[in-house]
Order: sequence, then structure tokens, then C-alpha cells
Amino acid sequence: MPARSKVGSRKRTAPRRAVKAASGPHAASASRKTRGTSKKKTAKPSPAAGRKTGKPSPAAGPRARAGREAPWRQEFQRFRREWRRTHPPRPGKRHEMARTFLKVTRTADTASAFSGLGLKHVPVIVQNLGNVAAYTCVVRMLEARPRSPIHEKIPLGEFTLGGQLVFTLQPGERTTVRVPFMRTRANGTFIAIVSDPLLDPNELTVADFNHRRLLLANLT
Repeated sequence: MPARSKVGSRKRTAPRRAVKAASGPHAASASRKTRGTSKKKTAKPSPAAGRKTGKPSPAAGPRARAGREAPWRQEFQRFRREWRRTHPPRPGKRHEMARTFLKVTRTADTASAFSGLGLKHVPVIVQNLGNVAAYTCVVRMLEARPRSPIHEKIPLGEFTLGGQLVFTLQPGERTTVRVPFMRTRANGTFIAIVSDPLLDPNELTVADFNHRRLLLANLT
């Protein structure tokens, strides 16, 4: 019985010696080799694998992307292509920008509304000839000294504000408005000027009565 125990103990110690031999000075180089081979063997996912899982491939063309676009975007693209086909670009032609084009004219009662001093309501006709609404359409009533001679153009800096009216005018709309005006001069030049500070600002510096935005309301 004691001899069998010795033989069994020798057989068990043999694997331990092999492990110790493997843990010698060449163990580090062997581990490095195994690490290098493990990195080389890792396979990268192919683009085909991404398509199988439903992920979009970077190499997909415009037709493949068109199938994944929203319906409203596809409809917009079709509309833009149709517009370019029916409206080819013309050399030298500029596209019209959105702006208002205001014009003021007199009525039959404009001149008679200035009789006497005090608060008046002067009727004038205002028209928007532009392609966008004038949300801040302003009509101002101004007064200044009489003109001498009659063809003199008075600078707008000499006029004083007697009243104004702010309203909204849609594109193509023509309407008659009554502008409140406080008359303080017995004799003078009274004008009405229309403008839109946002899309049609006033560019006049003198009272040019041939301009669309200015009206000679009365002259006494």
C-alpha cells in the first residue's frame, strides 16, 4: 500500500513540472505571438452584412436613398424638377424679391377736407402694387410753409407731422382710408406720404409731387 501511494504521487507531479517549464523566459514571447495572431484573426464586418441587418450602406446611391426619404420630401423634389423644366433660367434676368409697392392718390373730397383749422380726417386712396402684404403700411399727413415759386420742391425736413394712420394692406388691394390730421397753419403746403418701413421704406428727401408715394393734399 505505501508503494502504490509513491507511484501515484510521482505521476501527479509530472504535469506540474511541465507547467513550470512553460513559465520560463520564453513564455512572454509566446504570449505576444498568441496575442498577435488573435488580432489578425478578428474579421471586420462587410458592407453586405450591414445591408442585411437593415442599416444604410455609405456606398448606397441616390436611388437607394430616395426610397428612404419622407413622402413630402419626394413630392417637393418632383415639384422642383418640374418647375425647372417648365421655367428654364434666362440669362440676365433677376428673380423678383418679395416687396411692397405702395401708391397714394386723391379722392374727390380730399381737398375739401382741409377747410378750417383743427382736427380733420383726410380721405386718400392707398394701393399696394407689390407681391407681398404691407403689414405696417403708414400714411402720414405733413404740413409746411407755402411754396414760392409754385414749382419749388420743399425738403421733407421742413415739414411737421400732423397725423398718421397705420394699417395692413394686402397685395393688389386698393382701399380708401381717412387719416387723422391736426391742421395748425392757415396757409401752407399739406401732403400725404405713404410707406412701409419694412419692405418699402421712404427714400425721398424732398417733396416730389410726381412720385407714387407722395400726394399734394392741398395748397393754400
